Amino acid sequence: ASEMPVGGAAAADRKAGGMFQLCMHPKLFLFTAIMGFMWCTVGAVYYGLTFLAGELPGDRYVNAMLLALVEYPGTLLGNVVIDIRSLGRKYSITMLYAAFA
Repeated sequence: ASEMPVGGAAAADRKAGGMFQLCMHPKLFLFTAIMGFMWCTVGAVYYGLTFLAGELPGDRYVNAMLLALVEYPGTLLGNVVIDIRSLGRKYSITMLYAAFA
């Protein structure tokens, strides 16, 4: 009779994943690098636009409110598109990046 590992059969069959495994396969590494670059770029642009709201012509508070209101359609569209099962998460995120870049 063979002994079961401490975590049970499920723990023995499951492989531990991590960032290192993303670098092992060239295609995964490329996809991870592109997504990381896009994530940093979108974050920097959003951060810059938020601080730019005070410098735009017109009332500073109205500009800040308009920038906040612009987020709602994008958030709603993103939540709707990501739930479409036929697209999947990867294609829906890629489509949203391409549409709003």
